[in-house]
Amino acid sequence: MPRHAIVWLMLLIVVSLLCGSCTSHKQVVIPLSIDDISPQEVLKTNLEEDFKILSHFDRNLWGFFGSNTKEQIRNGLTIRTYKSVKCLGGIKSKFYLTEDFDIEVSYEIEKWSTDSATLGLSLNTDFKDKTDEVYVSRSHFDKPSESVYQTGLRIAGQYRPLYESTDKTSDKNGKLRIKREKGYVTAYYSYNDQWVALKNYPMPLDFPFKVILYVKNYVTNKTVPMGEIKVKFNTLRIKTMQ
Repeated sequence: MPRHAIVWLMLLIVVSLLCGSCTSHKQVVIPLSIDDISPQEVLKTNLEEDFKILSHFDRNLWGFFGSNTKEQIRNGLTIRTYKSVKCLGGIKSKFYLTEDFDIEVSYEIEKWSTDSATLGLSLNTDFKDKTDEVYVSRSHFDKPSESVYQTGLRIAGQYRPLYESTDKTSDKNGKLRIKREKGYVTAYYSYNDQWVALKNYPMPLDFPFKVILYVKNYVTNKTVPMGEIKVKFNTLRIKTMQ
């Protein structure tokens, strides 16, 4: 075999090995069902995150996600969006919650878009073949001073009817909560320092969830440009009931 052919062959072998190595490092295994979750991925103890005193995340527990947003830990978990562009971002747990649980999070609003804005607590199964989700959020549409609380459910990619609070608020801070107990999930919001239940849904225990805190905006009135949103999450408490 000519020398140049041998050189080309060696180069091809090296490149193929390097590409194979890169591919194996980037491969992410997404579980198909609860049976694919290892015991190490399940949160089995209570967890409290005081974002006001943290300087960084435990990367074994949390990861950032989103587009057109900026997240940082500094005197709270701050998530902000940018003007005139659709945004969704926040943090997502790397662990799952199984069995019963009780989650609550407190927040402060530093900037609230004049067009539309949502901040929320979401639980997501994060499976490859289906994504089930339950969430509770604070949202407004065109009138920032008339924010409402909402909860919704998505099963196998299909959204169920959305429920909205009759209470309207202009407060700059508040709390959201989701609790699963005896096969039901209930969404709450805090109003006048009292927990108000929005809706409860049947939710079997074979639905393991990841925890998500998020902020998003979207266009509801095309004559009004999307404004900036800046929300600070302060304390997250997760009580497991295993």
